[in-house]
Amino acid sequence: METASFQPLTMKFLEVLAENKRLVYLKQIAEMYGKLYSMFNNEEKITIISAATLTSAQQSQVHDALKANPDNAGKEFTIEYKVDEAIVGGL
Repeated sequence: METASFQPLTMKFLEVLAENKRLVYLKQIAEMYGKLYSMFNNEEKITIISAATLTSAQQSQVHDALKANPDNAGKEFTIEYKVDEAIVGGL
């Protein structure tokens, strides 16, 4: 508790994990919570890999194309853009 201030419920959860020798699973628990939270809130993380850095206009086009897809209705996107020069062209 000296390191950071936690809510009492969080501290109790950490105590229960410690008592049951399950603290080693904390990272996996946090990752699963993140996935479930994103799924519940219709959030999706996407990585776009391109041959060259995309301009902001191109990034907007990608985002608009994702939003225009009927399968993505109601979803919010977190987009990470990466460059891989080994790609001949496209995304």
